[in-house]
Amino acid sequence: MTVTDDLLTARTEAIHRSGWGSTFRFVQPRNLAFWVYLALVGWGAVQLVDLIRPGTQIAQRSFAATAAIYAVAAIPFAVFIHQLDRFRSVPGKLATAAFAWGGIAATSAFAVSANDALSGIYSKAG
Repeated sequence: MTVTDDLLTARTEAIHRSGWGSTFRFVQPRNLAFWVYLALVGWGAVQLVDLIRPGTQIAQRSFAATAAIYAVAAIPFAVFIHQLDRFRSVPGKLATAAFAWGGIAATSAFAVSANDALSGIYSKAG
């Protein structure tokens, strides 16, 4: 074997060990990041329900219409994200997990509580 063959073999071995090209698996019970993801999405969902529940009792029809409009508006966005890369599209399960993170965990669990704290700082400073 030549040096070039050794380098090609080493490169192929490194690519194989890195997991490049492997399929996406959502359920990974031995991975701590999976459990943290589930906990934060779950906590965000609870926060979202607590935030929306009082408004749904007052204006049920407008809430239903708004939810339907946002669902229809999310379809072109999801198609755009799925087709973002011409040569390799994002797997559907991964896109759904990212959408759940951005729409539920990041917004409800983090941004809403941060905005409440910032609003308190603004009211005290002003």
